[in-house]
Amino acid sequence: MKAVVYHQYGTPEVLEIAELPMPEPLADEVLIRVRASGVNPTDSVQRSGQFKLLMGKSFPKRIGCDVAGEIVSVGSTVTQFKSGDRVYGMTADFDRVGTAAEYVTMKAKWLAHTPGTLTDIQAAAVPLAAETALQALRDHGKLKLGDSVLVNGASGGVGLFAIQIAKAMGAHVTAVTSARNRELVCTYGADEVIDYATTDMRQLTQTFDLIADMRGGWTVGGIRHLLGKEGRFVTIAPNPVLLLKSFLSQRFGRKRIAAFFVESRASDLESFREWINTGMLRVHIDTVYSLDHIREAHAQIESKRTRGKLVLRIH
Repeated sequence: MKAVVYHQYGTPEVLEIAELPMPEPLADEVLIRVRASGVNPTDSVQRSGQFKLLMGKSFPKRIGCDVAGEIVSVGSTVTQFKSGDRVYGMTADFDRVGTAAEYVTMKAKWLAHTPGTLTDIQAAAVPLAAETALQALRDHGKLKLGDSVLVNGASGGVGLFAIQIAKAMGAHVTAVTSARNRELVCTYGADEVIDYATTDMRQLTQTFDLIADMRGGWTVGGIRHLLGKEGRFVTIAPNPVLLLKSFLSQRFGRKRIAAFFVESRASDLESFREWINTGMLRVHIDTVYSLDHIREAHAQIESKRTRGKLVLRIH
């Protein structure tokens, strides 16, 4: 089978297509014929070596964590799926990435049945981005009905899902993005828009119940004045300083800080089903690439100008 691999950390040019043996599912796994795979900023971060302490120095390595496709076979203990089922999901471990391939094995507990209203291309765009947004808002941001939410990176893959999920949970959403993306974020539910190019965030006097940094790069010091009396700040780009501040704020502060890594949960994917099937949660795809154009896909994700999601078409 064809799969994307790389033999050293570096730029998108290190990526190549290789012929690998067909994988065999373990007892708690399924074998998936991959129809599409999402491309995410975390793929670029892993490939460039920023996580090398976690990923190690052994090569070759695989790439990709989002998957949508159909089950070919199931492990001996898997009861919730059968051959032919359409599924989607994401890997949860650094050593289990590899969905940019024609076939992949994954733990059944990381997968859910694909909503009937989604194509495989659309489904592959959902898992990592939407689960990240949901966990940021619901689990770490403690979002509740009537909250005011500020979403940074609102036009990106996670940001557009964050807008929609926050609206579905009854929040008032202010999106931070560029002028060219104003219409896009409003189409997906933003109540107000702040153009970061013309607005000095340090001069804003408005406060918010929850600030969700869905792009990374915001600091606690830079946004603290925007938090309400018991406001919460959540970022999807944790670093040692933010992780420490998150730990301390949970115990001693009235203004909470949360920096986290997304977890793969089939229950979250199942919770999206009604929102997706009723149109409350929509997928915005910027570009669809073939597997042979994986380098171009990674170059685009690194441009930080992607609107919504990038997807690889496999089969």
